[in-house]
Amino acid sequence: MVTDVARHPQAITLQHERLHIIKGDVLDYASVESLIRGQDAIISALNTSTHEPATFYSTAVQNMLRAMEANGVRRLVCISASLIEDSPAAPLWRRLFRKFILARMFKDDIVGKLNMEATLKQSSFNWTVMCPPRLVQGPRTGHYQLGMNTYLRRANTISRADVADCILTHLQDANTYRKWVEIAY
Repeated sequence: MVTDVARHPQAITLQHERLHIIKGDVLDYASVESLIRGQDAIISALNTSTHEPATFYSTAVQNMLRAMEANGVRRLVCISASLIEDSPAAPLWRRLFRKFILARMFKDDIVGKLNMEATLKQSSFNWTVMCPPRLVQGPRTGHYQLGMNTYLRRANTISRADVADCILTHLQDANTYRKWVEIAY
């Protein structure tokens, strides 16, 4: 069974017999603690509007980690983004695009995700940070590249379905514990 926690559950249109959608707020510790109770692992696919403060991601992850500690849950996978840091392996055009366009447009989001990753690194949990590039609609192919604690040279797109496939495939893979994983076609 998968429990999907959303601030606006009515916005989730996917339906499945093994999917349970409930309302919750990751910025409210009591809400997070009650939702994590009884779960085996946490997959965090947080998304914000441009009006959220830069502390959104780190506060949410701190609440998750506290609640995981209280409930004996050890596994956490968080989705971040591949372009939040400069990749020395990326082509020059991509590094310039990140530095001069994305870094300015999404400054708070980038700072927030970097703070989230720093919070995870200070914890003792079995976390993984998945870093996809631009997400696209498309089928699950099961064919993609992974870079564990390393950058991929060509990391331009990946389907949401393949990100989900990768997360589920590696959820209990100890080789991904305490690592950031770049994923792309």
